[in-house]
Amino acid sequence: MKRWMLSKGLWRLWIPGGSMLLLGGCGLSDAQLASVWQSVITTALTTMMSQWATTLFGAASGAT
Repeated sequence: MKRWMLSKGLWRLWIPGGSMLLLGGCGLSDAQLASVWQSVITTALTTMMSQWATTLFGAASGAT
């Protein structure tokens, strides 16, 4: 894995993760926090998979 990919990936995880830690004491119920976590994780995974597919298929189409 290239270094720039790792650093961008870490920022995508650290920023939402840090925000969630701050929200831990905000008075939301467990169900609400679980829903927010689910949304954050789903969005992060969708973004990473989309960028991976774009990179993979972009490289494949550029090589032909």
